[in-house]
Amino acid sequence: GDISTEGGSSEGISGVVGSDGDVTITSTGDISTEGTNADGISGYVLGDGDVSITSTGDISTEGINADGIWGNVDGNGDVTITSTGDISTEGTNADGIYGYVYGNGDVTITSIGDISTEGSFSEGIFGYVNGNGDVTITSTGDISTEGSSSEGIYGFVLVNGDITITSTGDISTEGNSADGISGGVDGDGNVTMTITSTGDIS
Repeated sequence: GDISTEGGSSEGISGVVGSDGDVTITSTGDISTEGTNADGISGYVLGDGDVSITSTGDISTEGINADGIWGNVDGNGDVTITSTGDISTEGTNADGIYGYVYGNGDVTITSIGDISTEGSFSEGIFGYVNGNGDVTITSTGDISTEGSSSEGIYGFVLVNGDITITSTGDISTEGNSADGISGGVDGDGNVTMTITSTGDIS
């Protein structure tokens, strides 16, 4: 069924493992949240492990720090996020989809629906590996962002790995320092970057 929440830190669906382990979340309904720190769906492993999130419904959030879908591994492991519904966020620092690995591992994000964000620092899709690993982002829907520092799609690897971004939909951004598609590496990392876009970017 559908899920709606109104309070702060009241996520639609949340799965947390406090040590090593895996989090797997499957959602087929629509999700809406209104509060601060209220992600639509969040999966979090504090140690080593994998986070896998699949969502087929639409997701909307209104608050600050309220991502549509958020997947995070603090240790080593993989984050895999698949979304086929539309995602919209209104608050500052509220990405449409965010996948992060602090250690070594891969981030794989696939989005079929449309994504829109309104706040600053609110990417449409953001994939980040802080160690060694690959970031793979595939988006077939349209993405629009309005705030500053709010890229349409952003992939980042800190050390070694590949960044592969494929977008077939249209991307529009309105804010300052808001690229349509961007990939990055920090320090002395060895990263191969491949970006393919067949839609319009404005």
